[in-house]
Amino acid sequence: MAEPEGPGMVGGIFSGLLTALVVRGMLAMVPIVGGGVFWAWVLVGLGVLGALTGALYGIVSRHVKRILAYATLELLRMVFAAIGVCRIVSLADPPNTASTLALDGAVVMLVMPAGAKFALFAASDYT
Repeated sequence: MAEPEGPGMVGGIFSGLLTALVVRGMLAMVPIVGGGVFWAWVLVGLGVLGALTGALYGIVSRHVKRILAYATLELLRMVFAAIGVCRIVSLADPPNTASTLALDGAVVMLVMPAGAKFALFAASDYT
């Protein structure tokens, strides 16, 4: 993890901008991988497992920037799980409100904390 080691502004950019680019890259890989139900379940399982792991590491960490970095990893894994749920529901019944809500939730989880994390990383330089 490069976020806790660099200056606060760099950690904020990693947390806000690059996290969105990771999700965009993962979504670009869906047509290449095939995007079937199996891969959607793998995405959900790894997303939930990664979110729990990130939360546990964040709880036991004592460094502010490291806690923020683990929170970013946890959030990213929850976005992956939401995208997996969106894919599962959309494959079961294509024009579905639940898949739209799952994708909208993933986007909100990705966009909303970006500015707050950037400000927190910037402020953590002075602690």
